[in-house]
Amino acid sequence: MVSINETLDQALNLDAADSWSLGEKSFAEIVGLLKDLDPKRILEFGSGVSSVRFALRLPDCEITSVEHDRFYADKTESLKNTYHASNLKLIYSPLNSRWFGLTPYRTYSFKPEPIEFDGIIIDGPPGAVKGGREACLYFVYQHLKIGGFVFLDDYERSEEQRAIRHWLETYADSFEFFEIQGRHRVAVLRKMQHVKPKMMTAARIGHNFRCQFGKFIAGKKGCL
Repeated sequence: MVSINETLDQALNLDAADSWSLGEKSFAEIVGLLKDLDPKRILEFGSGVSSVRFALRLPDCEITSVEHDRFYADKTESLKNTYHASNLKLIYSPLNSRWFGLTPYRTYSFKPEPIEFDGIIIDGPPGAVKGGREACLYFVYQHLKIGGFVFLDDYERSEEQRAIRHWLETYADSFEFFEIQGRHRVAVLRKMQHVKPKMMTAARIGHNFRCQFGKFIAGKKGCL
């Protein structure tokens, strides 16, 4: 595996990359939290430069990165090959309509194998896909080990703040919450115990229906 000086290699510098990249400060804090777990498997939604960086900084951990956009999947695959990040596994997974309870979401079609993850990093799909990031945790919650972390990027946005509120309601008493302040705000949940999900309120179900089906009525993405 290639050893890199991350401050010199601009291709992998998260502060020099596109504005939606995680950023160096947040990346360092996430890596520090994960290293304390001696992680074996990490699941990431949304691929890019950070996917390769996680693989290089955690060489004994298998990183599974799920990407819905073929262009970015190929771009990340190219970076993976350039830097010999052999522990990074990329999965192309188009967005699909999926149901959690009585609520529809547009999110990744990916279904994990029956294994546990030490961490789940949610940095996709894009913000225009309302509820797409929130849905990610619903379909992999049971695969997150107790003591493991969920990292949600772009917590400065209202959609991500709503996702955190909904997760804490759905999995009451399951998580400890805190925040990383960096280039973006990153919300962090640590799983303290496994719980059964609570049923969503009628208001939440109605909101999600408007978000998911409103684009068909209005001819655009997002909530009406």
